[in-house]
Amino acid sequence: MKKPLLITYEYPPDIGGVGKYLEQEVRGFEDAQNSVIVMRARDYEMSLWPNWLPLIFHVRKCFQSAKRSATLGRGRGPLTPLTGQCDAIWVSHILPVGYIALVYKKLFKIPYRVYLHGL
Repeated sequence: MKKPLLITYEYPPDIGGVGKYLEQEVRGFEDAQNSVIVMRARDYEMSLWPNWLPLIFHVRKCFQSAKRSATLGRGRGPLTPLTGQCDAIWVSHILPVGYIALVYKKLFKIPYRVYLHGL
């Protein structure tokens, strides 16, 4: 994992322990070869329910477009793995952001990490 995408609802400048913890995780991971892209989920919400749905498409922009495998009949096979500026997804909230990570894992074989914390 050289460039994960962290999707979170809490990250500085938000005040709180979870945001501070994630900021320290990012700082501890980053060096000359590794960097983390942070996507604040709250910035991409819409006013109607489910308000997190547009986030799926914004996450997609961090990865190159996928094409269906030509070897599988009628295009019903698995999608080819995504490649691009990110190579993994980190999430700090199982619901609803964890759903997005799970979908990308199932469809595109993108690894993900979930941070569990007691709130």
